[in-house]
Amino acid sequence: MRNKNALLFFASAIMCFSIVGCNLNNKEPLTLSETNLVLDKYAEYDITVKDYDGVINWASSDESLLTVSESGHLSCLGKIGDVTITATSGNKKGSCSVSIKNQGKNPSISVTDVLGFVDEKAKFEPQVRYDDEYYPLLSFSLTSSDSDICRIE
Repeated sequence: MRNKNALLFFASAIMCFSIVGCNLNNKEPLTLSETNLVLDKYAEYDITVKDYDGVINWASSDESLLTVSESGHLSCLGKIGDVTITATSGNKKGSCSVSIKNQGKNPSISVTDVLGFVDEKAKFEPQVRYDDEYYPLLSFSLTSSDSDICRIE
């Protein structure tokens, strides 16, 4: 009788889980806004989880190449390589493969303040910082937004 009751209990429990569709593992993946990215080695990028309001824990497989903040903000650190970004929340998980390349993006430089004296010429030797080195700009042009204040010759 005891075995019969135990068998009946387990059979009832199995039927209950089958009918309700209970999934104790709940390993449905998190869907990220991107699954594959190619970024320049100095790029910044924001990645998100689609249709999910829970707390997300972000991780980078190589923080010497790319870091990821608590909000999913990616920051490339100037090195080339491949990284996997992982988002987890409980048993749910999602990932994005990131390939970091030197895409040779040309920087945009804006000069807002140049100190000098009235009727004196200022020497301007612009440089660009790239890979922690400074390089002179070999070709550049300057314009003034107000020629009454600053005249470019």
